[in-house]
Amino acid sequence: MRVRISVVLVSLLLAGVGALVWSSSGRAFNPVVPILDCVYRTSTGNLLAVYGYDNQNNQNVTIPVDVVPSNYFSPDPKFRGQPVIFLAGRHDSVFSVEFDGGSTLSWTLLGTTVTASAANVCNNLTYRGDWTDTGSYNPGDAVRYGGGFWVAKASPGTDPPGTGDAWQLIVQGVRVRGDWNSNDTYLPGDVVRLDGSAWVAERTNTNSEPAPASTDWQLLAQGDAHPAFPSTQTHTFGRGNTATIQDPNVTPSSVIIVQYVNGGGAVATSVNNVTNGSFTATGTTGKSFTYVVYN
Repeated sequence: MRVRISVVLVSLLLAGVGALVWSSSGRAFNPVVPILDCVYRTSTGNLLAVYGYDNQNNQNVTIPVDVVPSNYFSPDPKFRGQPVIFLAGRHDSVFSVEFDGGSTLSWTLLGTTVTASAANVCNNLTYRGDWTDTGSYNPGDAVRYGGGFWVAKASPGTDPPGTGDAWQLIVQGVRVRGDWNSNDTYLPGDVVRLDGSAWVAERTNTNSEPAPASTDWQLLAQGDAHPAFPSTQTHTFGRGNTATIQDPNVTPSSVIIVQYVNGGGAVATSVNNVTNGSFTATGTTGKSFTYVVYN
């Protein structure tokens, strides 16, 4: 099964802080609208929202999850697997997000917001969480397998999604797994980073290193062997004008750039005490900031 991906996570995996919106031929003028396709109940009482979008331009549009709030979820975290590259036209069931059944979840895209809640439940599918080979599944059960969301049309027995005709793919999304590891098993839709490039798994594999000739992986983006790691959330300077950040991408040799959010502060930002997994940033107390780690 060849995975066809309409989501590219280049800005989170490979790039630093970028522009707000751009297209292949310049700034987009027509709307890019978020769509709430459906909400499913899960067996644990949570809800699973399925989203798509309508890019009303005749070219692809990039809208990063960035320091400028233009593509984000509320409540935090702002990034929940949504696209950053939006293909021209309407695309339904692009990705899904699980959230607490007693709350709401909103996706804002260039000022347009769609909100998921229990009021949006559209059918009686039972979401069973991640597929396991020890689970007993019946028609109507929905599972997550890798980056995809699947529904059983017939009793699948122990067959995983993607084999046979018992499972139907509803959403082909992605699941970010971080750096590729030869000991990990990857499922269709899993996204990994290797030597700065982003790859997506096309089939289940273990110890199959991503490479152009590989049938197990598809190249999403060619990157730098020394990539940038932007923060996925904002932070706030505490008393004493400092904030200590825990980030597994930080090493003693990292170059870290700290930038104020929504205006500068009275104190210029600086970085010190850089160790494995953490650093201390200095700035104006109470001011929010984001950062990028370069290795």
